[in-house]
Amino acid sequence: MSDQISFHVDSQNVSGMIQQIVTMINKGLFKGPVAVILKRPKHTKGQNRKLHPMVRDIKTQIKWMGLNSEDNWRQFFCGIIQGQKPVPTPEGGIIMIGGSSKELSKAQMSDCIEYMYAFGSERNVAWSEPSLQLYSEYKEAA
Repeated sequence: MSDQISFHVDSQNVSGMIQQIVTMINKGLFKGPVAVILKRPKHTKGQNRKLHPMVRDIKTQIKWMGLNSEDNWRQFFCGIIQGQKPVPTPEGGIIMIGGSSKELSKAQMSDCIEYMYAFGSERNVAWSEPSLQLYSEYKEAA
């Protein structure tokens, strides 16, 4: 069993998920005590599904500051929204600490998506269909 397992439970799937959760708890108990934590998601699944294709569009079309992976670009944008500051490394480089999309609230994720649209549009990114999908909904939700 991995160290952490997430279940997304809502009113539509609660009855089916309870048995799965109990099964996973029982499996985990063979290795020792387990902690069960209930929390609400910080942002919506829809926001997350939108963020990833946008990052991919930017990564494939923009060469900038050595950002060469989707993780680098995602951390860059999330760091901006979270107010991260650049920190010098002993080797003379600069890093941003943190910047995880998992930690963004709904409002922060909306701000991040809007920022990415502006950043990409200023640099002539041709947005893919997944990146454009539901754009007006996110704009209205903000």
